[in-house]
Amino acid sequence: MKKVFLTIIVMVICIGFINAQSSVSFGYDKDVVLPKLNDYERLLGADSDGFYALRVDENDDIYLDYFNATTMAREASNQMILPMVSGINARYIDMFFIDSKLLLFTEVLNNTTKEKSLYIQQVGKNAHILGEPTVIGKLTNQNISVDFNIKLTPNKQNVFIWYNRPFQTYNEEPFYFKVYDSNMKEIYNNTIKLPLNNKAFEIDQIEIGNSGNIYMLARISPDPRQLKRMKTVVYDYKILVFDAATGNVNGYDTKGKKMQLVDVIFGLDTEENIDIYGFLVRKGKTNYEGIHHQKLNTKTGQFFSGDAKKADYTFSKTELPEFRAERLSRIMDQLYDYKLLDVVYLANGGSAIIAEHQNYWMDSIIVPQTKEVIYNDYYKFNDVLVAYCSPENNMEWMTRIPKSQYSYNDWGKFSSIAYYAVGEKIFLFYNDNAKNLKLLQKQDLDGTLYKEITSPGRSGMAVSVSIFSDGKIHGTQLFAKNKKYKLIPEFVKEYNYRLYMMAQNGQKVKFAQFTGR
Repeated sequence: MKKVFLTIIVMVICIGFINAQSSVSFGYDKDVVLPKLNDYERLLGADSDGFYALRVDENDDIYLDYFNATTMAREASNQMILPMVSGINARYIDMFFIDSKLLLFTEVLNNTTKEKSLYIQQVGKNAHILGEPTVIGKLTNQNISVDFNIKLTPNKQNVFIWYNRPFQTYNEEPFYFKVYDSNMKEIYNNTIKLPLNNKAFEIDQIEIGNSGNIYMLARISPDPRQLKRMKTVVYDYKILVFDAATGNVNGYDTKGKKMQLVDVIFGLDTEENIDIYGFLVRKGKTNYEGIHHQKLNTKTGQFFSGDAKKADYTFSKTELPEFRAERLSRIMDQLYDYKLLDVVYLANGGSAIIAEHQNYWMDSIIVPQTKEVIYNDYYKFNDVLVAYCSPENNMEWMTRIPKSQYSYNDWGKFSSIAYYAVGEKIFLFYNDNAKNLKLLQKQDLDGTLYKEITSPGRSGMAVSVSIFSDGKIHGTQLFAKNKKYKLIPEFVKEYNYRLYMMAQNGQKVKFAQFTGR
């Protein structure tokens, strides 16, 4: 009897777990009515009291809006005037709110002296610029063609900056890496030369670890003589690891065993070991056959081993046809255009790769009366793939979440997804047709009955999809009391272990916090 009773309890717990709901708090349910042609551009950061968002009006003037963390109500809105340097207007590059301080990064291009400079400056909470800008990066002459890159460090307490001198074939052109704290003090400065002399390559990804080591992914072009003979261009991929303690840069090749890699992305775990993922194709083909995975121990320089049969994930006979589904084939030469979005980590030590099918195309029309050429941009954001690698370094499963989002002339503002890993779950957030959510809740992932949503009309509703460490999924409506509001995935950000998101209905905007359980 006790065994039966315990079995029932376990079943109830499991059912409750599988059907776990997620909730969104809109504070006191306040909204902001935006003037026409005004848009929020990004969230800047948050502390326990509130958060900042950057807004741009119809004249491209910048406003700093502050929101209360409890009520989600806007408490202040102030215009920010960018500084001038030597009579030249600075251009906004980025901005962060860390340690309760606002840091502004601007760029000044001086065409007379052929200099492009990056500046850092503190901004008051009333949006007034404080003090004089400090130059923290400079490019001269032909080097001004490259960009300054800026993002937060993994601990989100400092700002990581990098740039390099441009090249076609590499000849020890330096890469510059710097880190600044919230007091605008430089706490890290390294100049690196890469062990890729005489190679033509692009750096697709750069990450800095909390240790100060820098990890780079190089996509190396074939030899020009080989390139002429290739019907399909195949690149080599190399992971580069800069050891901040020794100043050495080590390189590690990543390759498929029996098939070729056509795309690669990597993630860093808490020990700064590297999980490398990519799609696999047969030689001379473009259709995907599987997902490649390797895990590099950055301390020993050796790859971790697991079950050899599960080193890669090979698509099954039932999965392969799904890559040619009708909703994915509007642009046939972009049938396999899946973008690898990120590598996320679960509490059990496993990792997962997230990819999304994305299409872009453009057309033009000529106005008969004026002969003016008008260009239109089209965007499609379709199915999401999530593949999981266990802590034992074995590729265990892949799941496909069908969707079809179509838009034009909006940069895909209401399309694509946001994602967030917490505990042993991965959350996906996006806008979908209500009928699709019902199919998802029935575990109907075939996709043949799924409906497309479109914008700028912004049809659809915001949904949250939970993916568990065993590959099972559960979907729910995200804004139950605000059904007309659509999610803007780009505005889903995590600060101080809180997940902030923005929803919009016409000119009305609401900010919220997400709680997954």
